[in-house]
Amino acid sequence: MSKKRQLLLTIDWEDWFHLCDIEPYSLVKAWPTFGFRIEQNTRRTLALLRKHNAHATFFVIGALAELFPHLIHEIAAEGHELAWHGTTHHTWSGLSHEHLMEEWFEGLNRFRQKFNCNVQGFRAPMWSLTEPLLREFQNRLKEEGLSYDSSLVPLAVVGNTAYPRTPTRIGDLVELPPTIVTFFGIAAPVSMSWGFRWLPGWYVKWMNSRFARKNDYLMLAIHPWELDPDQPKLPVGGGLYFTHYAGLRNTERRLEWFLERFQAIGCSAWLDQQKEKPASYPEFALRSPKQVKE
Repeated sequence: MSKKRQLLLTIDWEDWFHLCDIEPYSLVKAWPTFGFRIEQNTRRTLALLRKHNAHATFFVIGALAELFPHLIHEIAAEGHELAWHGTTHHTWSGLSHEHLMEEWFEGLNRFRQKFNCNVQGFRAPMWSLTEPLLREFQNRLKEEGLSYDSSLVPLAVVGNTAYPRTPTRIGDLVELPPTIVTFFGIAAPVSMSWGFRWLPGWYVKWMNSRFARKNDYLMLAIHPWELDPDQPKLPVGGGLYFTHYAGLRNTERRLEWFLERFQAIGCSAWLDQQKEKPASYPEFALRSPKQVKE
């Protein structure tokens, strides 16, 4: 039997109502009023990973970890990586300097101390970090011991289609993007969000597998609430309702298809493996999607 290809499995550890910057859902003090489902969804996720001997990187919201510390211990006890997703799940690009320091560094250091863990990576909520901001804080990131980011998504709505689609380097920081492909000339999120859940299953499986073969790289990005099709519906409309709820009943079945065919691994473990290979990462630079092998 041929050896399975690897995929970087990343899980944004959020509850079902965590909408960025939309009150009251963005207010930590209001969270208990919505009814938490993070325990059942975390354990459902862990059970699925355990079934397939899969490992993942969990990007954790600090304020949610404070409310459910036992879940953080359970995640770590099963061998999964803990990474940083901000203190309160606010988007980062428009924050004041003081608020950014709290979301990015101060909250991270409290999290590290409380859970005695070596956090090496981070992802901004809703992919809201920018390349200039990363470059501005290169020295601080190195001092903090962070080695990678996974926030710069090559997608128009929440990033830039000209961002690289495979690992690159910004100073000493490795940038690990979720897998994006071109769908009839439009960048499609086949590895994340509504695209993974709602686009035709054959297309999601085919394009992700094809990308992995040609680039020796594949990253999936999901949330525990995406394995919970019976969750309550928030009173939001239009595009937000679609992106949050479309195809929820497909998530677990599709994820299991990938876990059966790929060996899921966390980001830090994957990067450690790369150190043993003669590969090097090119410098991060904007480029045309045509330059990427799909």
